[in-house]
Amino acid sequence: MDQGRVLNRAEKKGGYRRGFPSALVLLLLCGAPAVSAGAFLDFLYIESNVRGSSGGHAALKIGHSVYHFQNEQGNNLLVRDGWKHFRFVYSDVDNRNIHVARVRIGEADAERVGERFRLLFLVQNRHQAFLKALEADTALLHRLARNEPYELRGIGFFARRPREAPALHRLRGEISRRLGPGFLDREEARIADELSALAGIPEPVPGPLPAADRYPLYPRTFSEAAEDLYARRYALEVLREEWPLRDGLLVDAKENERPGG
Repeated sequence: MDQGRVLNRAEKKGGYRRGFPSALVLLLLCGAPAVSAGAFLDFLYIESNVRGSSGGHAALKIGHSVYHFQNEQGNNLLVRDGWKHFRFVYSDVDNRNIHVARVRIGEADAERVGERFRLLFLVQNRHQAFLKALEADTALLHRLARNEPYELRGIGFFARRPREAPALHRLRGEISRRLGPGFLDREEARIADELSALAGIPEPVPGPLPAADRYPLYPRTFSEAAEDLYARRYALEVLREEWPLRDGLLVDAKENERPGG
């Protein structure tokens, strides 16, 4: 294990410190000696500050990525940051020393550790996304029970001024030519049938129970299906009425070009 070093404030003074012993744990997990000068892991310890991080912070740097845990609403979640961003936030903004303990290992072991963290990060994010979708189900069902309006993303882009979008008029003609004159009516009826059949009961999760090393295949939730169907129905209405985009939404890219660029 290389001698640890302290970045930023101590680095400017030429300061170095010995690496902390916890870095040895990963050597035991990998089960291989350090054989490649180009393969290594950096264990990071960030000193505490006066704004609430009294116990400091720890992270693992793999290549250009840094993995560490953050508490979000009572849950300890794995976070992945780029090294430049991580160092800017913790050292430049928070003015905290970062201690580095470098562990040299084999290239295959370094790749295996990186792949493991990438998988954990993706699996965790899919679980979190499904949890948020279920929370959206609850919110939508409460709105429907109280007969409140449904919030649909994207509808504010269009102005309700019929027959003011020549491009949509041409698109309607092309759709009629390729798919038949009654396509919009048929599609609207199909969406209405799907909305009528939509049930606000979560579907059972297929397969085995969730595991940290397996990407979960969750079904589409009620709110996701409802939002998709309502958005498609609204898109048909925009197309049928030929509504234009609201003023000010389109930006001329040439006007924002930098001189000489």
